[in-house]
Amino acid sequence: EKGFQAADGGVMVTFPKVSAASALVQVAVDLKNDASAARSGNLQLELKDKAGKVVASANVTVALGALQHKVFSRMLDVKNPRLWSPDAPNR
Repeated sequence: EKGFQAADGGVMVTFPKVSAASALVQVAVDLKNDASAARSGNLQLELKDKAGKVVASANVTVALGALQHKVFSRMLDVKNPRLWSPDAPNR
């Protein structure tokens, strides 16, 4: 049976506000419902550091009609982010 799939837009991540104290990270996921019936569920978003520790997360309730696609977006707050620089290319 078909269901939720990543749509053409996939996952988009932007950083609208960043400081040494915190970073706001906007995560948008483009989902499509390939099923011939409406579906709903939960989308768990997690940002992990290099060691695999979750530094921010959100649970998004998703509901899509039959054969519909939509972008679901959430803002995550990362406390004390490891900022990127050429000398310390943290991802």
